Amino acid sequence: MKASAFRQRKRRSAFLALAVGLAGGLLLLVFAVLLGGLHLTSFNRRFHPTMPRKDNIYELPANLPVPVDDGACDHLAGSQLPSVPLFSTAAHQVDLSSLAGTTVVYCYPRTGRPDQELPKGWNEIPGARGCTPQSCAFRDHYQQLQALGVRVFGLSTQDTDYQREAVQRLHLPFELLSDSELAFTRALRLPTFQVEGMTLIKRLTLIIDGGRITKVFYPVFPPDKNAAEVIQWLSVHRSPESLKNPPQTHPRDS
Repeated sequence: MKASAFRQRKRRSAFLALAVGLAGGLLLLVFAVLLGGLHLTSFNRRFHPTMPRKDNIYELPANLPVPVDDGACDHLAGSQLPSVPLFSTAAHQVDLSSLAGTTVVYCYPRTGRPDQELPKGWNEIPGARGCTPQSCAFRDHYQQLQALGVRVFGLSTQDTDYQREAVQRLHLPFELLSDSELAFTRALRLPTFQVEGMTLIKRLTLIIDGGRITKVFYPVFPPDKNAAEVIQWLSVHRSPESLKNPPQTHPRDS
């Protein structure tokens, strides 16, 4: 019996040692995988970082192609806007057709981001480049536009989340409207172009009075001068009566 008990104890000790060895080996394997993952992550961050753009999105490059008036906006002046609620970066919907007073809407293709490269061939498309300088110009002239009694919106086919990034980064004091479903664009037959599967609005600016388009800037070039052109036009064509009752800066939700 003593010999049998000794053998049982020996087997239990062997099994225990084997279990401990397997557990230790498993822990080492897990540690090696985790360590390898950390090294791989470090390698990727070192050799494949998120590269910033090589150009300055806040400035217009020299020698950009100049867009020509192809007549695509000839039908807009005098048109009544369709009732199309658009999502705003201020977390509500805006129906431009229902707004009283004067509204300036600059329609642009798409704003870029400092950490993302442009679509291929973007600078070679007449009128495509310059959304950020145009938005910054309306920001910088915003007080003058308010003094003229108008409200301002930017409008593009990007979704609202994409536009919010631009509003925050550029410190825009006005809202951007999203026509990601192209309902407004199609209803007004706005000119568009295609890039990398995206349908984008050609750059144009609308001056709207009581839901009716009274002035169209198209083509718009250079984009960073558009706000000053709008102010000059408004200074000549706005009546003194309209300046006495400027529209609300933030219209009600539609």
